[in-house]
Formats: sequence, structure tokens, C-alpha cells
Amino acid sequence: MCEDFATQVQQALSNLQTAMQAADTKLWNIAKVTALIVDHSEERLHIFGSALRAAWGEHPAPTCTLIPVPRLALDGMLFEIEATVTI
Repeated sequence: MCEDFATQVQQALSNLQTAMQAADTKLWNIAKVTALIVDHSEERLHIFGSALRAAWGEHPAPTCTLIPVPRLALDGMLFEIEATVTI
């Protein structure tokens, strides 16, 4: 597992996009995301926000709930995302 926060965010969004493609739908059908960020900071918020905007491109990004957490399930995990899709 990569220890870099930005890399983990990119990987999580890539995984989300893969899941959406497998369901034969697009990212912009996501109505809401919940992001869990370990050791939340303004810098990490900026990294996540920029990656989210880049992933959605010209489409509006979904509603987002950000939850700062002290840790996630595995050591080294810094970011987790959950999506609610409307089809």
C-alpha cells in the first residue's frame, strides 16, 4: 500500500471508476460520496477536491460528506471513499 495520500486518492477514484464501468454507468450518476480522511488537513482537502473535480471533468461533482478519522481498517490506509449511485 502506498503511503502517499495523493496516490491513495487517485487509486480510490480509479477503482470507483472501474466499478462504475463494470455497472455500465458513469461517475456522474453518483449522487453522493462519503470520504474518510486520516489526519485531515487543508492540504489533504485540497488534494481530494482537485482529484474529485478532475475525475468528474465538466460534470458537476456529487454531494460529498467528508469525515475526518484517526485511522482506517488497515495500517497505512489514509483515504476511503463510498459512493451512492442513482441510475
